[in-house]
Amino acid sequence: MKFLSKYVNRKTLVLTYSMHVRPHLEYGDLLFHDCSKTLMDMIESIQYQAGLIATGCWQNTSREKLYNELGWESMADRRKVRRLSLYHKIVSNNSPDYLLRYVLNSPPSTTSTDRYKRTFSHSVLTSGSH
Repeated sequence: MKFLSKYVNRKTLVLTYSMHVRPHLEYGDLLFHDCSKTLMDMIESIQYQAGLIATGCWQNTSREKLYNELGWESMADRRKVRRLSLYHKIVSNNSPDYLLRYVLNSPPSTTSTDRYKRTFSHSVLTSGSH
């Protein structure tokens, strides 16, 4: 994108990011929702760099202002919405039947186990704070 920024306009750069880069960042995000904060920050950093290139803003521009200007959500917010959307599809029977057995309708009585805290259900039911 940095190379392209010399030859194409902002709209083309944003479209290039949305079509060719972001899908790679989002691939499998429903599975790696519990990765370390460091890895998630690296993914967010890639989107931030793409935003800087597309707009021509300086390096220390506010991430929030940059995303507002471009109409982008943070990668964390996008992951959260995608998890909630999938969860809704599963519990409303708009997905393959085999997925329902992997989703708990309510948390177990003891939610202190690390194994449960790393599940898809827990991440959705606790608002996906990652």
